[in-house]
Amino acid sequence: MACMHGSHDSLTSKIRSGAHERVASEASSPRAGEPRAVVFLDVDGVLCCNSEARLEAAPLRQLRRICDTTGAQVVLSSDWRRNATLSRRIAASLEETGVGLIGETPQMEAVGHGQRARPREIAHWLSWPPRSWKESVSWVVLDDRDLLAEEGGVFLRGRHVRTFFRTGLTAELADRAIATLLHGPAESGPGSRNGGAVGTTGSPRRSVASLQSLLRRSGSRRRLSSSASEAGPSQSGAAAAEQGAVPQQGTRAPPGGERR
Repeated sequence: MACMHGSHDSLTSKIRSGAHERVASEASSPRAGEPRAVVFLDVDGVLCCNSEARLEAAPLRQLRRICDTTGAQVVLSSDWRRNATLSRRIAASLEETGVGLIGETPQMEAVGHGQRARPREIAHWLSWPPRSWKESVSWVVLDDRDLLAEEGGVFLRGRHVRTFFRTGLTAELADRAIATLLHGPAESGPGSRNGGAVGTTGSPRRSVASLQSLLRRSGSRRRLSSSASEAGPSQSGAAAAEQGAVPQQGTRAPPGGERR
């Protein structure tokens, strides 16, 4: 603790002395324990390609390869985080696989005509303090939903690697995620990674600024739940996903083809 206070005092001293550029560089660099890369992880259609909520070995190996290659850790963005049983299951599986889980995105209510909130949830996580290292961290989203078509999804362009429910996270898609984390988003157009789904270029800092702009625009429409345990439906089934029913713990995953 004393070491952390000393580091903070040192940075403050440099700011006061006018060494702004150097301080900004140091403040935006990940400290020990802070990831240099983040994977926002959906589960159904990425690691789970069945109707039994069973996590599959092959996609888990590909996720481990992404994290080993890039130093990334996982932030859970899947609706599995809304159900205590499923949340514990994915956490235990990631730990067993050797993948670091550092948190989850906030649980936000849908807005307007049932618009889903996942892009805004990711934006909110990136905007939460401490923001300094998040502005320089590399990140990618693994999800089988068409997030670019959801509210705010345009800000994920170039960082969304879309999977398919029947096949999940394959070696090819894992390679695209690795390339995005190590080299940044590719230009859109013919020959771009992920068939164009990985598109817009830009620095992590600029991407975070764009996502924060999205949050400001959503303004009064955005309502965070009062606590993680009370926020939003669990969506552990096709009916729950579409009708907002809250299943009990242990509810099975949706039948094949349904995406969360």
